[in-house]
Amino acid sequence: SSATGNYTSVRPVRTSAGTWTVFYKVEKTNYETVTGSSTIKIQKKAIPSIKLSTNVYTYTGRKIKPRITCSGLKEGQNYTVEYANNYMPGSGRITVTGVGNYSGKRTAKFTIVPKAVAKVSAVLYGHNDVKITWQSSKGASGYKVYIKQGTGSYRLEKTTKGLSYRAENLKEGKTIAVKVVPYV
Repeated sequence: SSATGNYTSVRPVRTSAGTWTVFYKVEKTNYETVTGSSTIKIQKKAIPSIKLSTNVYTYTGRKIKPRITCSGLKEGQNYTVEYANNYMPGSGRITVTGVGNYSGKRTAKFTIVPKAVAKVSAVLYGHNDVKITWQSSKGASGYKVYIKQGTGSYRLEKTTKGLSYRAENLKEGKTIAVKVVPYV
């Protein structure tokens, strides 16, 4: 802390970012003693890349806070985390900001998808028609209705913003299966 302190032959080790003054004294028999100081600056390191535990989450009614890893650094000690748009279905964002010996920002995006629809029902409505109804899924912009007839594959039948759909002219004598998938 000053030129009059104790001197040692140990090399100074600084790991904290900032500006430091190192005082020195060089002594040798039959030579003049030299003292002085040198200012060194330790730069902050840039925040390394971040990784999310997963990129897709299902709407829960609570704020989604994905777990992140940041190359061995510790939250609160080396970085802070801010979340945005992490409640409703759609695109959320995490911003990691360096603190202490770290600087800069990193962002990552994640997706919140609506919950699966509940209480899907299909009721015969005429000769070869079926009326399909379902309950809303919070945050969904609309729904995709898929129908499978017999042992065939599911086929997208309709994209709608409503909570019902009337499938017409289905194949007679075939069992049908229905899936309703919400989207944002």
